[in-house]
Amino acid sequence: MDTAELIRRAERGMRGKDPEHGFPIDSGHAEAIPYLLLALVREQQAIGAQLAGLDATLGRIAAALEQDNAQPELAPVTEPKRRWWQPARRKI
Repeated sequence: MDTAELIRRAERGMRGKDPEHGFPIDSGHAEAIPYLLLALVREQQAIGAQLAGLDATLGRIAAALEQDNAQPELAPVTEPKRRWWQPARRKI
């Protein structure tokens, strides 16, 4: 069951109906508690998985930045010398 289904079943129990079958019951609140707890656990597991993925991504980014900083800097590239071009003078 996904989290949304667990929450729907808990809401049915809170309204005084059987969470699974929908017929009226007197102990609706007691029937809803397990579904609420399961929904909470599922949401926490989903958030934990998202945070673990985020942690792994940030770890890869940090490792890449450290690797870039660890490489020695190359000598700056110098431009070739430019020569001043002047047309040849004509001797008259």
